[in-house]
Amino acid sequence: MGRTLDTSYITPGGILAAAIVPTLLAITAVVLRFCARRASKQKVLWDDWLLIPGVAFTTGISIAMIIGVAGHGLGYSTGLPSGSPPEAQFFYLTPNLVLTKKVQYAIQIMQILGLGFIKASVVLFYRRTFYVGVRDWFWWVTLLLLISNIGWTIVFTFLFVFYCGLDLWAAWNTVANLAKYCPNGGPYQNGLAISDFIMDVVIIILPIPKVLRLQIDLRRKLLVLAIFMLGLVAIAASMTRMIFFVIQMDIGLDPSEDGKKIVGLILFWSSIENGAAIIAACLPILRPILRKASIPNLIHRLHGKLSLSSLRRSRTQSQTSIVEDVESTRSDQKDTVYDIAELRFPDESLLR
Repeated sequence: MGRTLDTSYITPGGILAAAIVPTLLAITAVVLRFCARRASKQKVLWDDWLLIPGVAFTTGISIAMIIGVAGHGLGYSTGLPSGSPPEAQFFYLTPNLVLTKKVQYAIQIMQILGLGFIKASVVLFYRRTFYVGVRDWFWWVTLLLLISNIGWTIVFTFLFVFYCGLDLWAAWNTVANLAKYCPNGGPYQNGLAISDFIMDVVIIILPIPKVLRLQIDLRRKLLVLAIFMLGLVAIAASMTRMIFFVIQMDIGLDPSEDGKKIVGLILFWSSIENGAAIIAACLPILRPILRKASIPNLIHRLHGKLSLSSLRRSRTQSQTSIVEDVESTRSDQKDTVYDIAELRFPDESLLR
């Protein structure tokens, strides 16, 4: 023992921030992803569609957390009666404690399902991006990863639905009954967190060999790698959650720890992980949108709307814009580099 969990930021406001902000950003990212596909005149395929249930489950997590805060469950201390010994929390049960445990039960299942869809989307995006008609090692590894992800999602969903066996009521009862009827809850949570982290690491490093083989200059190669490494944000949240699970198992039933706060801590990072994973999955697709919304473009458009200059100046600006567009087109035609945002491979030999 000797280790404790820092729950100082697990307050109603902190829980609401973790529930709302990542989810809103995730929804925005998915909407922009579909807009980017349309702007690039690309087909919307399975890697895009799978993010819809992914963001739906993430939104469900957010709603459940908000309900938990509204019911004075998540973000609040257990609140034992005055004079009660710390051990009393093992047998203590109130309506807001029941609500907290029900919210936790629902969120754990929604997170597993959400992460399953998100991981599948990312792997299918890899196959869409790097497959050039040859069933090489990458094709087989991604296929194996897809099958493993499906199995992971089904198995852990089943385990967490029935981790108290048929005594489902025990999942939102006292700690004593939870320990009695749900003895495998802790190992299941550890197994989920560790396997989730390992799969995330495998997914994030998988495209690196393919990118390193691209026949492009070092600067652009590093840029492509950086785009794929955006998933490190989700991995950081996954690793944090895993560490908390391991510490919680080490602490065990320590009466000095507030059980409600620990639940809030785990759900806090669970929400961040799901939201960050969706954002990371979408960002590589958003360059057409982000390029049009760049600060120089916005300033130029604003200047054009507010300008009271003469028609001559307007014509000059139009001619300049046409010249710039022509130069940009020539540059694009001349460049045979891999465009990760628009998913084009002008020269497929770059991937061989």
